Amino acid sequence: MMCVEDFWMYWCHRFMHQKNFLGLGINVYKYLHKNHHSFNMTTSIVGLYNSPPEYFMMAWIPPYIPILFILGDRLHIVTFLMYNLIRVFVAHEIHCGY
Repeated sequence: MMCVEDFWMYWCHRFMHQKNFLGLGINVYKYLHKNHHSFNMTTSIVGLYNSPPEYFMMAWIPPYIPILFILGDRLHIVTFLMYNLIRVFVAHEIHCGY
């Protein structure tokens, strides 16, 4: 599950850093992702500081990708909740500054 999510997160984050999306002059970074990088000091809470479209792409979609495409209805609710808890811990660890 985490490999599929990491793949999604990598490409979404890469998309968020686009300054000239598809050569159309659309600055995705400026409109969607810049506030995430606006902090001078990294803290774990920065991982949750996103614009609404970015939050949807990076926080709502990823946990459901493995469920919809890999596991289907075979995933137990406790496993899903534990998986999301791990995701929160990982997000805080990544943004903690160390």
